[in-house]
Amino acid sequence: LFPNVSVEKHMIYVSFVLAVPTALLRTPRLLSYLSAVGTCATICVVSAVAGSAIYSGDISEEVAETRGVDLGPSGTHMLWETSGLPIAFGLIAYTFSGHAIIPSIYSSMARPQDYEKMIKFTFAAVTLCCLVVALSGYYMFGNQVDDQITLSLER
Repeated sequence: LFPNVSVEKHMIYVSFVLAVPTALLRTPRLLSYLSAVGTCATICVVSAVAGSAIYSGDISEEVAETRGVDLGPSGTHMLWETSGLPIAFGLIAYTFSGHAIIPSIYSSMARPQDYEKMIKFTFAAVTLCCLVVALSGYYMFGNQVDDQITLSLER
């Protein structure tokens, strides 16, 4: 963003700018504005990944060629590989780890009777976003996809 600022300093400045509002905004009502920004950012990232998959299509063979990977008989899309399960389970567990905030969300709701509907909708939306990103990444990059799809997209 700023060529004369090192990457390390840039990350420190960005982290500071992002962390200060969460420390200053103490009530869930005030934090909901930051949550709206996070929701918009999530929608943008999911849309960008899905749009890239639609626009680029299956580019797994080109990616394997540029990385110098021998595809072998299985090709670029392997049906089952157990070596990636630990990282996959870790990422899935992290995605659904917001349960610590649920009591304060419940107490700050204007209509607490809608709590169960809200929880079901939220978890369904998160699952849908995860599936869209996962399927788009695997469709585009096959076995060559990085743990974070955004790392694969920048190549």
